[in-house]
Amino acid sequence: MFEYFTTIGLITERDQNSENAGSFLLDYAIAKKDKKGLDTYLKKMQLAKQPNGLYARSHRHLVRSVSHDEITSMMATSFLYQTIHRKIIWEQLKENWWAYPAIVMNWHDYLPYHPANLYSWGSYVGSDLSRYLFPLYFINLFITVRRDAGDVSSKLVYYRELSTMPRTKLNIFLFNYYESKMVKQYGSDYLMKMRRIYFSTESEDFPLFKVLK
Repeated sequence: MFEYFTTIGLITERDQNSENAGSFLLDYAIAKKDKKGLDTYLKKMQLAKQPNGLYARSHRHLVRSVSHDEITSMMATSFLYQTIHRKIIWEQLKENWWAYPAIVMNWHDYLPYHPANLYSWGSYVGSDLSRYLFPLYFINLFITVRRDAGDVSSKLVYYRELSTMPRTKLNIFLFNYYESKMVKQYGSDYLMKMRRIYFSTESEDFPLFKVLK
């Protein structure tokens, strides 16, 4: 049987070296939060740590900078399993002026992430900075939920964030707003439908299909 859980996260049969394996592992953890997910995450993070102390996407992905999606997956999975990683990464972001130069290939790897990303990341560590960035976060969410039905990648990123952030009044409002738009566009089983679009080449054995059945 194909092994989906590896040292880089949760992979797909189509792309066994996926740069998004950490995000797919987060998807699994949101649904199951079991020991398999935790063990995979801890091993991934252990191997991804670089000599500078920052975390690469994985130990196999050492030629590209860390995307904001991957920062989200590392911090959100850490929040779900209550590990120390989210606090370490937050401090590293602050030390690098909101950039994350784990892997440096050229000058733009030192550029800071969009401030809206700090809303969710700050939420995972209880930072007061988070609430001040709520307007920027909501504007980006407002734009994303209006995209065409076939455009699901960024909608799935928001699902990951909104399903894992602490259940404050603001975050409950954000999730309810997001879900109302997704139900209107895809129906009550919106998450499965979006995954069917995104993972269109995967078999029924794919863990992210099985956890929703």
